Amino acid sequence: MSGAVSGADGNRDSAAFCADVVRGHDFVRYASTLFTPADQRRGLLALYAFNVEIGRIRDQVSQPLPGEIRLQWWTDMLAGQGRHQDQDQDHGGAEGNPVAAELLRAIDAFRLPIEPLSRLIEEHQFDLYNDPMPTLAALEGYVTDTSSALFALAARVAGPASTEVEHLARHAGLAQGFMGVIAALPRDASRRQLFLPLQLLESHGGAAEEVFSGTQTPRTRAALDQLIGEARDHLDTALSLLADVAPRQRPVFPAAFAVAPRSRLDVARGRRSVRARDAIAAFDPVDAMAGVAVAAFQSRLGPKGPTPPKPPLIALDVVGWTALGLACCRARRQVKEGMRRCANYRRKPSPTRCSTRWRQRLTRA
Repeated sequence: MSGAVSGADGNRDSAAFCADVVRGHDFVRYASTLFTPADQRRGLLALYAFNVEIGRIRDQVSQPLPGEIRLQWWTDMLAGQGRHQDQDQDHGGAEGNPVAAELLRAIDAFRLPIEPLSRLIEEHQFDLYNDPMPTLAALEGYVTDTSSALFALAARVAGPASTEVEHLARHAGLAQGFMGVIAALPRDASRRQLFLPLQLLESHGGAAEEVFSGTQTPRTRAALDQLIGEARDHLDTALSLLADVAPRQRPVFPAAFAVAPRSRLDVARGRRSVRARDAIAAFDPVDAMAGVAVAAFQSRLGPKGPTPPKPPLIALDVVGWTALGLACCRARRQVKEGMRRCANYRRKPSPTRCSTRWRQRLTRA
């Protein structure tokens, strides 16, 4: 009896840990889970916490080898899950990692495929090295297997897979991923890492050293302008596809529509001086929360109008909305503090070297 109680307590602790990780590192996605049913929220938080853990490995290591070891641990853990997915066997080693334990629970509960999760880990090997992103096609492949795959997996938590959901997930992920590249540009440049496609930059006469030095030039601004245009096109396509998916799956996608409001994209694209901080301004957490709320309300609307009698927004009490507002204010302070420290952040760059898969991709490019 005590073992069952301790196991239940451990499950609750793991779920709370994942919620804290997502709330602290990916607030927009955390806010979007507040508009989903409780039985789906735990699975979504497990997926998002896994994405956070993989995405911040670069920030936790000083050399590529420790990062490769951490990524390999996650790959081996998922490979073991794939072998035992149809068997009643314990998952050795995962119990010591609350995020891994919650991810395995979500995989079992919602029958999530292993392959997209493994590809997501594999793509993040690129983060560990200082090789520039070569082309826009390479960036699209990277974002498709990371951000778009995460949207597709989250949609499978909310409902069955379909061609419409996969199409929407691809465009939503590309829009979010492209704007994420621009928002992270100062931080990445400070450690001589370039996710802005080099081919795109060189097509406007720019060079990687201009980005690394922090020099604002018309050539760099033109490259950013083009990438913003690509993100806006994908965002418009995603918005047009939202009505084609089942209503229960739509609340998964407001995170894509909140990170880069169309008005901010249009203003940034129309300026003569498009700077990285202009793109970062599109990630204002208060605007993001408003975007999540609006998109969540719209996600309740079917192609022919509202579906009765569900409430348009999550039923939060006064304490819940107050906590949400305080979290928005805290996120705003974190963004400003990060922008202030960005220019002074310097880190010893890791050796420039590609993994085998990325070396093959660069050769084909």
